Amino acid sequence: MTSLEPRRLVAIGLALSLLLNVFLLGFVFARLLGPSPSRHEHRTDREAIMERRAKRGPMRAMLREHRGALRGKRKQVRRARRAVRDALVADPFEPERLRTALSDLRQATHDAQEALHGALLETVPKLSPEARAELSRAHRLWSRPGRARRPRR
Repeated sequence: MTSLEPRRLVAIGLALSLLLNVFLLGFVFARLLGPSPSRHEHRTDREAIMERRAKRGPMRAMLREHRGALRGKRKQVRRARRAVRDALVADPFEPERLRTALSDLRQATHDAQEALHGALLETVPKLSPEARAELSRAHRLWSRPGRARRPRR
């Protein structure tokens, strides 16, 4: 081996390193300085979210006073659903336990709907016609068969 071969390997390594660095710098500068449609889309998405929040605002503000009662009713429904699940998977299976759990779920669901309807009857008359129309559109979306479930908060 001659002394040129190690120098040649070092030169090739340095050249590859230089090319990689130039590529990475070009990529970074292109991302920073180039036009970015995603930034514009993001701004548009943010504006749409703010618009939706503004439309929901009056209804949310008016239902705020009912939040505690409605939250408690939702918790009761979740507990009743959990009891039904537990009764279904219990070993040994007890039909009477399932019957009681289903009855409790039916009652919890009824109580939750009754509380929500009472809050709506108290709140909706105070809404503007535009806000009531928006609520009607939202109800149609929620009521569609096969609709996707909304994420929980």
